[in-house]
Amino acid sequence: MADREYAGAIHVHTAFSDGGTPAEAILDVAAHVGLDFVVLSDHKTAGVRRAGLVGWHGRTLCLCGPEVGELRRPHFLALGLTDPESLEGLSPKAALEAAQNRGAHNFIAHPHAARLRGLQRKPVDWSDWTATAFCGIEIWSYVHDVFDRAVPWRLPLVALAPRRLITGPRPETLALWDRLGLSRRVAGLGALDNHAHMLLGLFEVYPHADVFETIRTHVVCPELPADGAAGAAAETALIDALAAGSAFVAFDAWADSSGFRFAAEGPGATLSFGQETRFAPGWHLHAQLPRPADLTILRDSLPVLSLRNTRTADLAVAGPGVYRLEARLNGRPWIFSNPIYFRP
Repeated sequence: MADREYAGAIHVHTAFSDGGTPAEAILDVAAHVGLDFVVLSDHKTAGVRRAGLVGWHGRTLCLCGPEVGELRRPHFLALGLTDPESLEGLSPKAALEAAQNRGAHNFIAHPHAARLRGLQRKPVDWSDWTATAFCGIEIWSYVHDVFDRAVPWRLPLVALAPRRLITGPRPETLALWDRLGLSRRVAGLGALDNHAHMLLGLFEVYPHADVFETIRTHVVCPELPADGAAGAAAETALIDALAAGSAFVAFDAWADSSGFRFAAEGPGATLSFGQETRFAPGWHLHAQLPRPADLTILRDSLPVLSLRNTRTADLAVAGPGVYRLEARLNGRPWIFSNPIYFRP
């Protein structure tokens, strides 16, 4: 069966926790803007699941991925977790392990949080990398990108023109991701962390209709079960694909990234996003972009090929490593692929 591409939004808060919009209304917006899926991530609750909202809503699949973590401590998304309340009071590492034991697929949320200037409260980054009970990390978070290094004179832009503040994934986050990938596969997600609160009761800050056009995660996987009664099967299949890194992350507000592909062809096999094999001579990487852009292929964080204003790239794989692609459009961050891994 040929693979399909599903574009969606991950890490969205609803009125079940501290979001400003009921979950049903968010799902309506997601369907209206054409999202294939949305991951609702309320703090410490699976209210979305208990309300019977997980599954298909027209063409849009709703997934439940609670955000687990105590106030002023690191957080993670536990996709598929049904009882996040049971993890309250645990250390981040213990909660991560408990969620995994309950069958959840864990992703570290905003491993490098926004650095807000002038505030005494320090950003809460994930720091205990001895923990291993996770399958991926958020490599790019919309709200944290907008707010990073925010200063008072930029507040009008923060509120009214946030896209002008987008700089892309934090370099330290990408370097961390590459380093983790040297020993095992670690999937990368795009995230929003959007709450859509009302400001002074006058207007909505970061309405979902606007934010859903920005950072999307595009999953490339076999066609999901489409029957409305098969929502659980579709949720499981999509979570498995995210956990395997069968995806790329893109800022689709600059241009629609649908159709981007990054693959490797070698002795009798083809690899795509998130897949791995032992290195042997004869492998080549191929990239196809939906429109011309500046692209870079990196091996273990170091650029090995850079091309300007191109839609294609080909590269002979010179040796073992973590290979991924970044593309920029008019100088702005656009596409970030999950890696292809060649092991020693």
